[in-house]
Amino acid sequence: MRKTKILALSAACLFSACTLVACGGNDNTNLITIQFVPSRDAQALATSAKALVPILKKYEPNYDYEITTGTDYAAVTQALYSDQIDIGFLTASGYAQSEVEKPGKVDLLLTSTRDGYQVQNDTGNGAQTEENRKAMVDNMNSADYKCSTDKKAYLGQQTSGDENKVTFYNSVLFSLSDSERAAKKLAPLDANNDGEITVDELAGKTVAIQGQTSGAGYLYPSFFLFNLSKEENRKVWMGKDYASTITDSETLNKDGMTIVDGEPDAKKGQIKGLQTKGYDAALAAVMNGQVDAAFGFMDIRYANGYNKEGTPWYKDDKLFSEKTRTIAMTPGIYNDTISCRANLDQAKKDAVVNAFKKASKDGDKNTKGTGAQILYEIYSHTGYKDGDPEAYKSEVEMYKWKVAHGK
Repeated sequence: MRKTKILALSAACLFSACTLVACGGNDNTNLITIQFVPSRDAQALATSAKALVPILKKYEPNYDYEITTGTDYAAVTQALYSDQIDIGFLTASGYAQSEVEKPGKVDLLLTSTRDGYQVQNDTGNGAQTEENRKAMVDNMNSADYKCSTDKKAYLGQQTSGDENKVTFYNSVLFSLSDSERAAKKLAPLDANNDGEITVDELAGKTVAIQGQTSGAGYLYPSFFLFNLSKEENRKVWMGKDYASTITDSETLNKDGMTIVDGEPDAKKGQIKGLQTKGYDAALAAVMNGQVDAAFGFMDIRYANGYNKEGTPWYKDDKLFSEKTRTIAMTPGIYNDTISCRANLDQAKKDAVVNAFKKASKDGDKNTKGTGAQILYEIYSHTGYKDGDPEAYKSEVEMYKWKVAHGK
């Protein structure tokens, strides 16, 4: 009898545990678990997460919130698949990955909006062409850029106001200027000494990247480099003498330039990718000469450099735009998502949508401690709109390209 009771109790406990996992962990509690992708320094994210919790609680007081940071981008997606978390801040490519790998496992709740960048407004944001993006790059590097008196706009300064909200951004490839490299006793990147660093001059060099599901830190940069297999794209982004650096024209015409793990072969247009833990680390790696260049979201030089607290060696440096240089810009990337495991209780889904929409309007991005400022500090988000899976169709196709090419 005693043995039977023990077995029955054990079975009941096992059933309860299995039910909890199968239904998604937290549906029987008031806890909502949220995980960030590690696009910034982990400690900085932890500090921001701690500050965000009471803001969410203010607008949805019936729930408690636990916010953590994934070990990498893919880990956050996997945690949603396995019901280990309720909410994940997924990049567009991370959400696309879920649609391809595990359709029906992840639901899209919100799409983030951002303030448009001054350089986009000045150049003509509507035309997403190679020539248009090259014009934006030239403006970001221009010494007489008309829209700025203190040079912040060179770095990707954002405008404000609902009329300037955008739902996509670009990844930029940036480096130290050759004059700053010389000051740091680093070899010049401008091999042709023509005053402009071009993409082909990075063949054989090292570039900071992020995890392979990062849109701005890896996926779109890889696609951009692949598209240099097209002569018309090379005319925009490569120097006139690129053939003197990349001599293997057969490989270039087939695969464009590529990011590799090991020692790069400059003749084949290969670039060594050094994965860093977040964009703070990527920018620091450029600044200290650990890498020759880095890929990052469009305002990385402004948000993580010039305007970043805790970076005394380039915070508010009026010459920062001259010390750094934008080399290239990728096609547009649809904005980040707030996604959830599909089997999350509907009441929790509704609470998350309401809490984040209201948090983004709590104060403003320049008032420290407000929801708007915290969310801007975390990911440069300035608002949220209801997510539409149809808007991510191109991202799904991009992810399929990634899989097909082993990127």
